[in-house]
Formats: sequence, structure tokens, C-alpha cells
Amino acid sequence: MMTLGVLVVAVLVSIVLDRQERRHRFHLSLEYEHLGWEMPVPKRRVPRSEAILNIMMGTGFLIFGGIALYALWLVESIGMPMGGHYIAALFFAVGIALVTLGGRGLRESRKQKS
Repeated sequence: MMTLGVLVVAVLVSIVLDRQERRHRFHLSLEYEHLGWEMPVPKRRVPRSEAILNIMMGTGFLIFGGIALYALWLVESIGMPMGGHYIAALFFAVGIALVTLGGRGLRESRKQKS
């Protein structure tokens, strides 16, 4: 239960920081507009190839976490109590984080091309 709480708090903090970053960019664009200057294009945080690799590795972690969770469920269903749910939750969290970062990197890459 504690692991789920940590995961929920991490997602909430990520959402709050993302909103704060967008608000900062908006205020910065208003300031540039007020001064009559052109706002510089932000540099890419993650190269496109690295974003694709993040998505691939994140998918691998998600698949491995699913296999681990299924294996733990099978072992517990035959009567042997095991406690490896934290490992499966860790793999799921890492997979979700990597897929999210890779997706954001690809989205930024597309925005800069257009």
C-alpha cells in the first residue's frame, strides 16, 4: 500500500511541476512580447534517438513487470506466499516513467520540426 502511495505522490508532483513549467513559459512569452523581442526556440532536452530508446526500454520494463507480477500471482495461487510485489511495482514505475519521457521527447522533436 505504501508503494502505491509513493507512486501516486510522484505522479502528482510531476503534474504540478509540469503545470508550473508551462505557466513559466507563458509568462516568459508575455514578457518577450511586451519587450517586442522574438522568443528563442528552446533546445531539445532529449535527442530523438534517445527518446525512441527510452520508449523501447520502458516497454521492456513494463513487459518484464507484467511477467513478474503474473509469475508471483501463479506462485501465490498454489499456496506459496511470496513477497515480490515491490519488484514488479518498481519495474512498472520505471517503465511508465521511461515511456512518458520518451513520448515527451518525441513530441518536443515534432514541435521543433514544424
